[in-house]
Amino acid sequence: MTISCDVAILGGGTGGYVAAIRAAQLGKSVVVIEMDKLGGTCLHRGCIPSKSLLRSAEVYAEIQESESYGIETAGVKLVFPKVQSRKEAVVEQLHQGVQFLMRKNKIQVLNLTQDYYKPFTVKKKREEKPESRYFTVIRRN
Repeated sequence: MTISCDVAILGGGTGGYVAAIRAAQLGKSVVVIEMDKLGGTCLHRGCIPSKSLLRSAEVYAEIQESESYGIETAGVKLVFPKVQSRKEAVVEQLHQGVQFLMRKNKIQVLNLTQDYYKPFTVKKKREEKPESRYFTVIRRN
């Protein structure tokens, strides 16, 4: 299987998917090659999950201090499985948003977790005009 495109991006993390969207907006045909999930470490295991957990901790701390404002909150407790569920929902919503942007901008995503795309080669090909370049993604059998 051979896929020709103007821009081939290795990695669909925060840098990769933004670059793919911009290239598509400029009229380029784009392929994103991702090993895991679109959004990368920041969205799935780093920044976003951490911020979600921190926000839950902030809300809990504010509730605990609410009595100093004349607000009594008896029986407040932190239910960590619910905190985790909220974090997972936030991550999933943002992941779906990135997937939507790929579809909206007609960006092809090759997911390397599927054996179908392993292994592959990315070749840079030049046509007759030096300013005209495109990439080919080739799956080897």
